[in-house]
Amino acid sequence: MSRTAAALAFSLLPGLALSQGPGLAFLTKFAPGVVPSAGTQVLGLDARRKTALIASYAPEIWPTPTIGVQYYLRSFEGLPLERIPLEQIRPRVATSFGSGFENLHLAADGRSVLVNASDTSTLSGAYYVYNRDTKTFTPVISQSHPFTPLEVIGGTTIIGWRQNPGGGFNTPTVRLDLATGEQTVITSETYGKLSPDGKYLFNVYPPDFGNPAGYLNLFNVAAGKIRKVNLPGMIASGLPYGWFTPDRRTLYYLRGTSLEDAKIVKLDPFNLKETVYEIPAEIRAMLNYDVSSSFADGFGDRLIVGQKVWTLSTGGVVPLFANGGQGWSFAKGYFLTAATVLVDTDVPLIDGDMNNASDPVTGTAGGAIWRPIVGPRSGTRTTKFSIISPDDRYVVTAYNPVGNEAGGQPVGFVRKDLQTGTVTNLPGRATAPDGMMLSDGGRKALLLTGNPVHLVYRDLDTGAETPIDLGGRATYHFGFSPAGEAVVVRRQTDTLPTSAFLWTPSGVSEVPLPAGTTDVHRVSVAGGRLVVGVSGAEERFMLGTITGTGWKPLAPAPNSAAEEPALTRDGATVSLFSRNSNNAYYTRLFRSSDAKLLKTIPYAGTISGDGAWLMPTIYGSNEPYYIATGATAVDVPARAEGGGVEAVGPWRLPTPNGFIKGSPLPMAYRPTVFRNPQLRLVSLGSTAGGVVSVNVAVTKAGLENSSHTIRYRFDGGDWQTSTMDFFHTSLPEGLHTLELYAEDAQGRRSATLVQSVYADATAPVITDIRHEISGRTATLRATCPAERSYSPTVEFGFSRNGGNYSWTRANGSSPDWARDYTGLTRGVVYTYRVRATDLAGNQTISPEFTFTLP
Repeated sequence: MSRTAAALAFSLLPGLALSQGPGLAFLTKFAPGVVPSAGTQVLGLDARRKTALIASYAPEIWPTPTIGVQYYLRSFEGLPLERIPLEQIRPRVATSFGSGFENLHLAADGRSVLVNASDTSTLSGAYYVYNRDTKTFTPVISQSHPFTPLEVIGGTTIIGWRQNPGGGFNTPTVRLDLATGEQTVITSETYGKLSPDGKYLFNVYPPDFGNPAGYLNLFNVAAGKIRKVNLPGMIASGLPYGWFTPDRRTLYYLRGTSLEDAKIVKLDPFNLKETVYEIPAEIRAMLNYDVSSSFADGFGDRLIVGQKVWTLSTGGVVPLFANGGQGWSFAKGYFLTAATVLVDTDVPLIDGDMNNASDPVTGTAGGAIWRPIVGPRSGTRTTKFSIISPDDRYVVTAYNPVGNEAGGQPVGFVRKDLQTGTVTNLPGRATAPDGMMLSDGGRKALLLTGNPVHLVYRDLDTGAETPIDLGGRATYHFGFSPAGEAVVVRRQTDTLPTSAFLWTPSGVSEVPLPAGTTDVHRVSVAGGRLVVGVSGAEERFMLGTITGTGWKPLAPAPNSAAEEPALTRDGATVSLFSRNSNNAYYTRLFRSSDAKLLKTIPYAGTISGDGAWLMPTIYGSNEPYYIATGATAVDVPARAEGGGVEAVGPWRLPTPNGFIKGSPLPMAYRPTVFRNPQLRLVSLGSTAGGVVSVNVAVTKAGLENSSHTIRYRFDGGDWQTSTMDFFHTSLPEGLHTLELYAEDAQGRRSATLVQSVYADATAPVITDIRHEISGRTATLRATCPAERSYSPTVEFGFSRNGGNYSWTRANGSSPDWARDYTGLTRGVVYTYRVRATDLAGNQTISPEFTFTLP
């Protein structure tokens, strides 16, 4: 059997390909000229090694009109391929291939996916949890302190870090209830790893002063206790600082004096069983080259090191795959079982594989027969650009098609009706244009091709094209009106001046430019009006008719070359944005009938087709500006929450220049406003002395820039008013209930938030301070109990011969704390003291204690 036949046979095994369900619909014939797929990339496995999170620029494995990178869950238990519908939570997602993939994290238990949506503002914050069972997203809402998720447990609980409201450098590890947003402090320490069930937290510390061996802290969440496990001989530069398997049941680290003589230690952090292995020469060579990235995965008695599979007990080393290149090519392996691996590589391991980038496959470690984890692909729907029609009704996208869907052409077009959502496939094209302008209805287009620029008029419904060739001279600037008229400026030559022409499908005529014009640097045309930026005796913008008559200057003084003109669809108003001498951007609005200046707005924008909005540019805000009231709309998905939101204004593309590479449908969205003010609690907590600090954020309702106030009360008392979003008050020691809401000048109120907060005025208590000496090592000890549910931060200050104190975090957990200091010298007077700080910032510092070595 050939490799191709073997690969095909394996790819049709139940649970590996047929279980993909709808993906098989895209087993299409290769289209001539279609570029190879950009392939897929593995983002991670769950701890059970039963599900992989993958990203793909080849969405033809899923039969939906998606464009750009998509995210999938690939089961190795026979479940269908599952697409993560990110479009449910926001109109766009971070989709840059390679840079946006870290925004999704598969939970260790495989039941959910944590999504970081921080590239756009949302009502509920940056994070969501996708539940695989219900196929729904839940926003991660923290009712008190700012919160950074680390891992989702059981789909209902998140463990992560929160900001310490009392200041300081410690970031407590907390548990957050996904349904209520309530936080519970697990420990005042910051932990970076945890077991899949959330019962244990882990930190590995490299050797340093006071801890020459390096050590592992294992925190038992239920018991609230830390076990410190010394890692003798640990090399600080290795792995780096120790490396866990996904189930957190095994820790590997390097032991020795250097990489040249190091051995690898395999440690069970729970029963402390360790096994030490000699490192084969070819593995050691890889460590010497790049120790921090050499290790990929471990399972039982085997390790994947770079592109090698190492059996620890025998010392045997085999290639990760027997076929294909090795060395400089990209490849990363994951164990699914002790013998089966998932390989993410750009090496073509399957005959006939057309994909030219990461393409995950499964097979036997060291083998030559591989099967893909997704169906065959013949293209990639990577977008080129998207443009909205002037009537604000359609968006047209140019993209790389899949299979034969663009009639076998390498470039396809789709048009979406933004009111109905209907998507229409349009005839394809042999080459991709560099840009495009649309007329009303999205049916006629002006295509930009080549350098210097050449223009082509295209009927998008039929695919018929007409080149706009005006004497063979290079095009300089151009405009395309909603009615489908093109104004084209030809570049000056040695014998011919700069000139402009009005082009329509029925003919062409020259447009006389303003007297004294030597150059043209901007063009806008609509409603029979024409705006050009001209150079001559001075640079300025001139407004006239589309036939080149009635020229009037839009400003008496020279304008910055950064200005960009825009006309409303009816040509009645023109906008110009510019930058003044202080580098501040502003926009001026003019009446087209007489070029009268109507308004100057401190905002860099271009006027919308209906004349009601300034739309964002790359020089300023990302939120559209409502001209009538001077307010901006917020950029959030339109979904009902907290009084609801509603779409307003014209449709937008995710970026001002219309480039949405990789964005899924819908390819455009409308700005939104809230029907009521939205109040979000940014932080709430006690600072030192029982002072409770409240920090909120308010998003205005409607399109008014009105003021707002915060109304609040504690424990059912009298309502108080704050005109600031940050305020504080002193309360007696104990638990209190805070109620608060926001109210704007129109009397609209947000929902009332209710939150409990503990006012902490009591400093930690430090007792039983002592030292123990053994040889040249001193162990400093102190007792400091926990307050309520969390431990204070305990530090030892250490000084030699009256020098400055060096403060170091203590080891242990409440109430017992300790720190070892080694390599001490006889005859030196050592001084120490203890400092304890609680989460509120209350602090206790002990008196000084001294000792000398006997």
